[in-house]
Amino acid sequence: MDTGEAAIELRVPAAADSIRYARLLASAVGDDAGFDVEQVDDLKIAIDELCVAVFDGAATTGPLTIAFRNAEGAVEIIGSCAITGDFDEPDLDGGGLQARILRAVADEVMFTSNGDRAGFVLRKRR
Repeated sequence: MDTGEAAIELRVPAAADSIRYARLLASAVGDDAGFDVEQVDDLKIAIDELCVAVFDGAATTGPLTIAFRNAEGAVEIIGSCAITGDFDEPDLDGGGLQARILRAVADEVMFTSNGDRAGFVLRKRR
C-alpha cells in the first residue's frame, strides 16, 4: 500500500476507552482528504467497529497501532495489535450488524491475523 503519502501513526492501549483517540485522528485525516461531514462520520463509525472487532476477537496483549494515510482520493487505515490465541475474525460476508455497518461506511474492509497479531485494513474513497 505504498502510495507515496506519509502515514500518521497512532499507538494507544488496546482498550475500548482508547478508541476515541483513533476517532479524532480519523476525523482530521478525513478532513485533510477533502471528505464531507458525512464521509468523516463514516470513518469514525468504521474505526469504532474495526477496533471493537479486534478487541472482541482475541485476547490483546499489546498496544493498538493504527496508521492513517491519504492516498489518491481515499483514506487508508491499517490497524493491528499483538494477541494471544486465535483471532475470531468477523464474517464480513454475513448478515450480522457489524458486517452491514462496515459495508455501509467503507469501500474496502478486511481483517488480518498471522498468529501473534490481529488487525484490519480499511479504504474509503471520496
